[in-house]
Amino acid sequence: MQISGDLLGIAQTFTEHFLGPGTIAPVFVGASGDINPWYAMMPSFETASGWIPEPILLGTLLGQEVVHVYRSIREVSPGGSIQTATSIIQVPGKKPQSLEIGKDPAMKTEITINAAKVGPLVMVAIPAGFGTELGLAIKAASPYKNTFVVTECNNKVGYIQPEYQYNQGGYEIWSSRCGPEAGESVVKAAVKLLHDLEK
Repeated sequence: MQISGDLLGIAQTFTEHFLGPGTIAPVFVGASGDINPWYAMMPSFETASGWIPEPILLGTLLGQEVVHVYRSIREVSPGGSIQTATSIIQVPGKKPQSLEIGKDPAMKTEITINAAKVGPLVMVAIPAGFGTELGLAIKAASPYKNTFVVTECNNKVGYIQPEYQYNQGGYEIWSSRCGPEAGESVVKAAVKLLHDLEK
């Protein structure tokens, strides 16, 4: 019954506190719609004998790695031009809490995908809990070395997972509003957006 940024929020707090006043550590969720920290299934967190709960341990370790990487930066870029692109696609939908897929051909889910390039950095924004394999597919096909897939942003259409997972079921598939073809459609649209940024 509490609102929390979970381990990402803990990592953000650690980083900002450790690096001092004026530090802003923005948090973006990557393509992690089908993975969880191992502690997510634990019924409770032990605190006896001074044990630190697992989310705090993991968040602190992540924050320490951010500080380590930050301190290893030897060269910075003054920035560059900003380019953006947006694509709105429609994918086959399904009713949440159901595996009845394809029964109603008129059922569609609208997905808005955004891409932004600032200097050598490129981000693709997807409004869903996006599967890890799908995020890696976008990065592999991107024409840019520094491509980041940002998820759960600018709305939320539920989960988008690889097609083969629809045969396996699970919470992400059961609760999704998207049909099995959605993942491949989003990957193709996102990669096209990235190539459009080059023009």
